[in-house]
Amino acid sequence: MTFGIKEATSFPYVKNGHIPWKIIGPFDHGGDLSRSFPAEDEIKDRYTVEGQTYDWHEKIQHGGKIHIKHFFRFPAPVEKDSGTVYALTYVHSKSERTVDFWIGFHNWSRSGGRRGGPTPSQGEWHKTKPNIWVNNQSIQPPHWENPGIPSDTPEIPFLNEDYYYRSPKK
Repeated sequence: MTFGIKEATSFPYVKNGHIPWKIIGPFDHGGDLSRSFPAEDEIKDRYTVEGQTYDWHEKIQHGGKIHIKHFFRFPAPVEKDSGTVYALTYVHSKSERTVDFWIGFHNWSRSGGRRGGPTPSQGEWHKTKPNIWVNNQSIQPPHWENPGIPSDTPEIPFLNEDYYYRSPKK
């Protein structure tokens, strides 16, 4: 059996293993996932919120994809099970331009139904309500093709849930 590629597909790969991230938190949101903290207003080395001091983690992660807390309990910079965490990196360009970024906040499991759900509602990146800002501008999530699917459902094909199933954000 012979397999061939009919036409070349451009894949704009950029090396990313060197990208440093700083992580701070988790800030205690008290169950309010929409609560914001001072790191959203001003980048500083240290914040004090409700008598607790927060510093950026010295355990810096590198790469285009980071795990703040891995669901398999692999080593991660955050040990607590809840709270709001901020990740910060800088991307420098010598000229002003629009670039493509694949953005995602969860990688969906594929074994035996739709584990790891529910999928986000329209207008959300994930059920945990994460946000992303580039140049102080909020980046809106995609229009989901399967919004709000519960975790215990029959096998339903993934359409655009993972970032690599969809076009990058501008």
